[in-house]
Amino acid sequence: MSRGPHSLSQVAEPDLAIRRAHWDRRAGTYDGDFLNAPIRSRVLDEIIRRLPSHKCRALDAGTGSGRTLARLIEHLDPHSELVATDISDAMLQEARARIQVAAPGTLAFVNADSAELPFPSGMFDIVLSTFTLHHVPSAQQLKVLREFRRVLKAGGILALADQVQTAPPLSPDDMRQEIAKVFYPDLAREAVDRKLSDYGEWSLQPAQLLSLLTAAGFEADMTLLVPIVAVVHARAAA
Repeated sequence: MSRGPHSLSQVAEPDLAIRRAHWDRRAGTYDGDFLNAPIRSRVLDEIIRRLPSHKCRALDAGTGSGRTLARLIEHLDPHSELVATDISDAMLQEARARIQVAAPGTLAFVNADSAELPFPSGMFDIVLSTFTLHHVPSAQQLKVLREFRRVLKAGGILALADQVQTAPPLSPDDMRQEIAKVFYPDLAREAVDRKLSDYGEWSLQPAQLLSLLTAAGFEADMTLLVPIVAVVHARAAA
């Protein structure tokens, strides 16, 4: 994979162990980052308002510390069946500590890579993915989206939010400045640099993301909340 002028990647194709180690290290402080960035709450509001609230089976892919999952649980019928995945056991531990689900609904936490989801085809009505795709190396991004399509029922919903590049793309330094402003407004630049993925980031431009979604079998529309944050509402084509 070649690195374009907007790529923040440090390793061309980091293996799963490198990515997992990064998020294991970040798990204990990730919530503090979240609370100081209003854009993250805006994203969840935008995602949740467009989701149905009836009983369903939903997957939160790349759940992290479980904040998206918590909002989903509040929104959905309490009889819904929920699954949360992440590649980091430390993140899953944080999510388990946060989430308390009473019967009759069910909730399972699974260590899984979104490029190879361990679920049968057509299992879910809803798949959520928030701020994970740009952490997936470019060569695997379409594979991840195709896995989301595979595990969704025909007509099922993909709600996806991600960090995106501008068009034309920002330089690596300008992109880091924009990330600092949007996601870490209370931190000094050097502190932000320490939080960015040490294995790389692969943000897509909005048109590129929509093109991959179409190739993966989705009919999608996109909202840009700020120039580097997109929210996508997509349906799995029949």
